[in-house]
Amino acid sequence: MFEVMFKAKVDELRSLFLATKDVSHNGEKGSFREAFVVSLLQQFLPAHFGLGSGVVVDKWGRQSPQVDIIIFDKRTLPPIFERGARGIYPMDSVLRVVEVKSVVNTSSLDQFAKLVSALDPKNPMGLKMASAGKLDDGQSYYPVCALFGFESAFGDLAEKICAHEVLKYKSNPIYIDNGQVCGVKFEEGHALHGVRCLNTSHDNYALRIFIGTLFDEIEATASSRSDYKPMDWLIGAS
Repeated sequence: MFEVMFKAKVDELRSLFLATKDVSHNGEKGSFREAFVVSLLQQFLPAHFGLGSGVVVDKWGRQSPQVDIIIFDKRTLPPIFERGARGIYPMDSVLRVVEVKSVVNTSSLDQFAKLVSALDPKNPMGLKMASAGKLDDGQSYYPVCALFGFESAFGDLAEKICAHEVLKYKSNPIYIDNGQVCGVKFEEGHALHGVRCLNTSHDNYALRIFIGTLFDEIEATASSRSDYKPMDWLIGAS
């Protein structure tokens, strides 16, 4: 039953994408494109996780670039502002961010790299958590950044990523709806141990890898964060 329903959802996504390719208004086309992916991802998310679109911010006023899909923990902190699933989301509650592109090209990868850098805990200029986490030394897991593309301008996506100044050092799931998925790593003992890029014609296999990589550790990310602490945001911000 799951196999049939998953295939039906993916087929619907692809057919709707093709049906809206000729929409001339880029903003509306983008909204349709994002809605298709949200619909696909939503079926794998428990109710305590929310989906939105907008900007991630931290306590000190730093902002991420515009994000197409933001997945956040409703139990940690609510959105600072939200209307129609678009809003401003506090860094401490954001678990996953996903960029959605009709065509992945050089500009798309550069834009995605800016998002990755903004949410990189090793970036001194990037966004930071307001509250101490539950890992050693008060650390917590930062959001995972992912890219979903319907088409690609590249024959070999892996080659482009490996040559990219920022992305070649990162492990961020990047999926193209032609059977390509990159930025994935598997633990020892897995059949795909060590795989970083996969190109397969197997029906929806790469998509399953992408969704699995994106969501498998989402509860671990959530559990690493502090409990609900609004005072950390309300007091001491510059």
